[in-house]
Amino acid sequence: QKARTVDALAGADTVALYFSAQWCAPCRGFSPYFKDYYARKREAGEKVEVVFVSYDTDKKGYEKSVECMPWYAVPFTPIKTQIGKLAKAGYPKPK
Repeated sequence: QKARTVDALAGADTVALYFSAQWCAPCRGFSPYFKDYYARKREAGEKVEVVFVSYDTDKKGYEKSVECMPWYAVPFTPIKTQIGKLAKAGYPKPK
C-alpha cells in the first residue's frame, strides 16, 4: 500500500529503518525474528513502525523481500543508484 511518509509514521514513538536484501543470507535469517519482534511490540501497544530500505540489486529480489514484511517499504531503487546519490550528496571520507 502506498502512503505519504508523514501519514504512515504519524503517531509512532519509534521508527526503525530496516536495511536488508534478498541476496543476503544473514538478512533472510534475521527477518523472521525481526517480524516477530515487531508483532510483539505492536501487540503490546507500543507505537513502533518499521520502514524497509532495500539493498536488493533488482526489482525481483525487492519484491520477494517485501512480500512477507508487514511494514512500509521505500520504493525500489537499485543500490548502485542509491550509492551514486549519496556520493553526489557528499559524505565524510577517512583521512
